[in-house]
Amino acid sequence: MQNARALYEIELKEKGVYRWVKSLRALVRPTIALSAVGFYIGAKVYGIPLTEFDYYLIGGVFAFYFGLRTLEKRSGKV
Repeated sequence: MQNARALYEIELKEKGVYRWVKSLRALVRPTIALSAVGFYIGAKVYGIPLTEFDYYLIGGVFAFYFGLRTLEKRSGKV
């Protein structure tokens, strides 16, 4: 597979897979990203101290979710 979108398109064409299963699969990546954003905002609002590891973890999720998609779009792979 060249990228995640090609794999996703193949999965959409699968026969015998329930529609709700396909929907659930599509929600994993956005759920993880929005949870990381929610955790970061909640920590800032409620004054929870974040460690260096927390910033690496949240930054990694941001980079993977937002940065990777941007790079794919700019390179024309999407």
